[in-house]
Amino acid sequence: MPSRVGAVDHAVDVMWGWLPAGATYHAGAVVEFVAADIDRQWLVEVGQSAVGPRALRATAGDPTATVRAPIGDLALWAWTRGGAVEVSGDAESVAALDAVVTNGMQ
Repeated sequence: MPSRVGAVDHAVDVMWGWLPAGATYHAGAVVEFVAADIDRQWLVEVGQSAVGPRALRATAGDPTATVRAPIGDLALWAWTRGGAVEVSGDAESVAALDAVVTNGMQ
């Protein structure tokens, strides 16, 4: 399980969150990722930057959307390698998250 948790951590903290020096970022929503089979959650802020849709680890905020799946599926989904996840919540928040995932790893 640790490598799958690490895969989600790396997607959020490094691959989606990278911004070039001086780039601006505008938050759009907070989304909660829930690994249902290991009782682990991530708060993720999704938004937009000059280089496209981005996501950063959120330290606070009330989630307006949720992604729920077993950790293996959550990791695969984050890395666009498949994985069956359940996404629910505010339509704009879900669209902002989908833009980040569709944009892929940077």
